[in-house]
Amino acid sequence: MKWFIEGDISQCFDSLDHSVLLTILRESFHDQRLLRLIANLLKAGYLEEWRSHTTLSGVPQGGGVSPILSNLYLDRLERFVETVLLPAYNYGTRRRPYPPYMALLKGARNYRLAGNPRAAKALRRQAQRLPSRDPSDPHFRRLWYVRYADDWLLGFSGPREEAERIKGQLGESLRETLHLTLSHAKTLITNARTEAALVLGYEIVNQHADDKQHRALRRRCINGGLA
Repeated sequence: MKWFIEGDISQCFDSLDHSVLLTILRESFHDQRLLRLIANLLKAGYLEEWRSHTTLSGVPQGGGVSPILSNLYLDRLERFVETVLLPAYNYGTRRRPYPPYMALLKGARNYRLAGNPRAAKALRRQAQRLPSRDPSDPHFRRLWYVRYADDWLLGFSGPREEAERIKGQLGESLRETLHLTLSHAKTLITNARTEAALVLGYEIVNQHADDKQHRALRRRCINGGLA
């Protein structure tokens, strides 16, 4: 099975921890004047109806440097995905052949050799309704990741139980490393074959059509493709 894991962080830009952000900046920048300037920017506060309010967390909304600071902050999420999740959930070269599919093809071949093309064609049509590779192969997993600002999407090929585990690992990493909270109500796990994932206003679906075949190769050509 293939799943989409749609990521949503509760009040992401309003919840960025200033101490965590400055710690991240100190790893790459050693100009103390620059670091003090950013620290003062973060705690400068804001005016609302001519009343001053302090900012205890988050980055200034609408500020030119805010997207850069938030990307540097969320780079920690990238590192976790790249160093922990992707190595753990990407293995196997190719799924093993699906036994029911192979049995139908073998039967079709036997009918064809026996001079019964009609029966052979009927079995091939039955085989076309099945996956050619075992969708439950325990020795094959694939995980993909993409992020834009605070919106991110994971595509996972494997059982739902492992998709739930990935979601839990992400939530734990965000909470412990970045002091951010994963919105469990909005972080959805959707069946990539029957449902669409909504990302940046676009619906992402996993194509499936058993009747679309490559003319030269004579096999299904769009199943599993994203659109």
